[in-house]
Amino acid sequence: KTKDGERRSIQVEQLQGVLEALMEYMITHGGDQAEDKSRVLLNLQRNHSALKSLMVTSLQRKKGKKGEKKDKNTDKKDNKEGQGGDKTESDGKRGRTATDSTFIPPPHCFSLKSLSLILSSILSDRLPAHQAALAPLRSDPQFSTYLVATISSKLIQISSSLSTTGDEGPQSDNLFRYLTSITSTLFHHSMVSQEQIHSVILPTTTCLLQALELLLTQFPRRKLYILDSLTDTNPGTATEEHLNPVLVPVMKNVMKKLAAYTDRLEEADEEEIPSKLATTVSIFALLFKELDDSEGMEQVKEWIKKYMDQLEPDNCTVLKPSVTLLLQTVMKMKSHPTIGLELAKGLHSLTGDLDTSVQVEAADKHVWLTNTTKDIILPLLLEHLEGVFDSCDLAISWLKALSSTSTTNPTMATSESSLCMLLARQVNAASELVKTAFPLGQPMDGVLKLLVRLYTVAGSLTKHFTLRTRQNKAVVGQAKFEKLAILINNQLTKHVYNLITWLENKQKERDQQAAADRTAKHKTVDPTVARAKVLRESRYIPNLILKIETLEKDLIKLGKRIGQNLCEGNKVSISRDFRIKFSEELMDKLREDEESDNDSDDSADDSRIQGTPSSSNSTALGDLTNASLNQEDPSQQPPSKKSKQNKLGRKKEN
Repeated sequence: KTKDGERRSIQVEQLQGVLEALMEYMITHGGDQAEDKSRVLLNLQRNHSALKSLMVTSLQRKKGKKGEKKDKNTDKKDNKEGQGGDKTESDGKRGRTATDSTFIPPPHCFSLKSLSLILSSILSDRLPAHQAALAPLRSDPQFSTYLVATISSKLIQISSSLSTTGDEGPQSDNLFRYLTSITSTLFHHSMVSQEQIHSVILPTTTCLLQALELLLTQFPRRKLYILDSLTDTNPGTATEEHLNPVLVPVMKNVMKKLAAYTDRLEEADEEEIPSKLATTVSIFALLFKELDDSEGMEQVKEWIKKYMDQLEPDNCTVLKPSVTLLLQTVMKMKSHPTIGLELAKGLHSLTGDLDTSVQVEAADKHVWLTNTTKDIILPLLLEHLEGVFDSCDLAISWLKALSSTSTTNPTMATSESSLCMLLARQVNAASELVKTAFPLGQPMDGVLKLLVRLYTVAGSLTKHFTLRTRQNKAVVGQAKFEKLAILINNQLTKHVYNLITWLENKQKERDQQAAADRTAKHKTVDPTVARAKVLRESRYIPNLILKIETLEKDLIKLGKRIGQNLCEGNKVSISRDFRIKFSEELMDKLREDEESDNDSDDSADDSRIQGTPSSSNSTALGDLTNASLNQEDPSQQPPSKKSKQNKLGRKKEN
């Protein structure tokens, strides 16, 4: 921007702020009750939108002219004016330049109070005396969309400040009250009301998800009040620690809306139904996190099962939040514990095996897992397994802390056995992923990262049992840890090394193809790009090999303590600290150098043999050779004696 352009831009922003202040005045002084004031409010919003569109058009015009050539005379003139402007703006001291500090104003000048009032009036007010004033505002889709977008921007601004300050108790009461009012209005309009403004159903649903995430994250001690504002039922015996009595009715309303959207999913008239359904599923999953194991849990479990049975496999927009909800249900309710293995088998059958000669058995356990959706399911499965490993890490830390204080706690044996069983299920799922021919890049990097995490958790558990065997060696057998170790050795580790070999061959083929393409196009590789590529490709494999070898060392140590071979079925590790890769040209050159060195050595041996007299006695030949050498160089002595004489000579001189 030029100086004049920046000045005009600031003037437009100030004018927008003035219009927003006038709109807030009209909102708080009867704009939702008097018809004339509501029309003034509508005109102010239209003028504000006109200024915003002017700014957007100006920026687009500037980007379009960015590639055009500038006039040299204009450039010189601008440079002179810029230099003069810099001189006038300097502080007059030599060597000090003016600081270029740009002020970014807040996105909106509305208060949360005014936004709460106008939103409640437009979406929820049904008083007959106010309908004449609210009708023009509701009938204009631009005003409703602008209002919801402004609230969303305001929530982002508040979230950034609350992430620093948090809940400040009584000082945050007003802010919390207005946020709760906005969330309640959005919930009743999106999930409960039968008289909706159709133009803003999707924006209000998205804004509701944003507001709920903000409240439940930043106000964790007021969850009961937040959830109670979303329903008209009596909370009963609900407390901050036991939210099910008030949470289940709220989730029931959301599930009803889910069922309604699912029934209308095939309608071609409404294009926003998949997006509305996906956002509603995300809201249900957010509320599901607050559910505990008491009353109502089985009912919610049945709702989720019925919904997943009706899920369409071809709708990718809805699939991601729905599968996330399913995996979240497995984590929370401990239902369907083999879901990870089933999804891994499905991905294996759809993608193919590392060995192309192996035919993988088809797995059609889940109809929504297809060739079209497998790229969506894999990241969700990896994220689910990462969450399981987080839980295992937490459990191991708890067991270590408990074993340091009490060795006879009866819950420890049960917990250790359950932990080994849980890890065994994840090993089974990982063994299917290791044999799958995922494409190079992000999918394969995710699998390698998951394997590193698995071996890290297994190593932590091995060290825990090593410490536990100091008091009681039978704990390993009671927890069936030896079966877990054998399972890792037989079903996972050997396939991991096959995967590493396959990866190296694939990377080599890709590099050769890229080199051939560059040669055909007469292009060269930027060294920085090549270096970044090497670092990216070699990031996970060394870490994975290190974790495997560390686990083997810990298993050997634990096996010696309990008198068992915990590395049964495992190959001896190979030192893989580094690996030198030679190209074909370099190998040919090394062979030529080796052949030339051999030729020179043979010629030197022939000349030496020809220069010495022939004798049938090898001892005599050695004596003659030594004698000839002594005659040629009488000063030649063994190195050790010569060095001793030099040292004695130095001592005498000193």
